[in-house]
Amino acid sequence: MQTDTIVTTYQTMHVCWQKPLNITNIFQDLKDVTLHVPKGTREAYMKSENWKELNVVED
Repeated sequence: MQTDTIVTTYQTMHVCWQKPLNITNIFQDLKDVTLHVPKGTREAYMKSENWKELNVVED
């Protein structure tokens, strides 16, 4: 039985969470992804194990 896999490549993501969500296993090859977060939250995202490898930018 063959299964189809859909692969989506993200370059930019925008979130509005004041605290990083504790999520796992959704990002691969993170070095090229820019994550836009609310002002004043960049440090929290940079300290988060799940988000820290993204290029985090405050908006």
